[in-house]
Amino acid sequence: MTIKDLIKFNAKKYGEEASLMSVDFSLTSIYDQWFRAYISPPGGAWQELFIEHNNKTHKFYIGKEVKRVDLILQKSSMHRVLFFIGEAKDDYKKILSNRDKIKKCMLDISKFIIDVEIEGKKPFRNGKFKPIFVFIAGLDAKSFGKFAGRVLSKENELIKETINDLEPSDSNRLVIISYIDETKTKFILNFSNKFDSNLKAYFESIFLNFHKT
Repeated sequence: MTIKDLIKFNAKKYGEEASLMSVDFSLTSIYDQWFRAYISPPGGAWQELFIEHNNKTHKFYIGKEVKRVDLILQKSSMHRVLFFIGEAKDDYKKILSNRDKIKKCMLDISKFIIDVEIEGKKPFRNGKFKPIFVFIAGLDAKSFGKFAGRVLSKENELIKETINDLEPSDSNRLVIISYIDETKTKFILNFSNKFDSNLKAYFESIFLNFHKT
């Protein structure tokens, strides 16, 4: 089974792990080439974080004192380095009920990246590090049968009402609903106010436009 097959895989139950994989593969393998810095696989978390800098890959150990998220991806542009810092749940309400824990995980990882030392320097200080905080909800839409559309609509309404109150609040925040429609993975995106317009267009092109085909 190829990676493209996996993202179209018609799983019996679609939840946290499947949604995490679909977002990861979309950005790192299928539609773009983000660098996978860290992923928390089912059954346990990795303790190693990989970061690219000056065309080299550097490995760092994340101690138990650092609270970890589910997914960290990296992409470099001319003037800044983007870090996609994501946490996945199988229901958006679980994101809300675990919001304080998720906030701490995201801030801990952000601080870890900012404080990373490479070749005697801390390259992600002084505004060169731009975090994108992403909340991923994997919804098992098929289990709702003919009510799936209404369930997705209600979930989307709740996100619109709450996304600007999610923390960390000092950066771009994105909520992704991932679900199976027949045999294809599809996504619903919601962006926080003042989300970078160029990044918004970029994520829409990846998760909405490409997945129409």
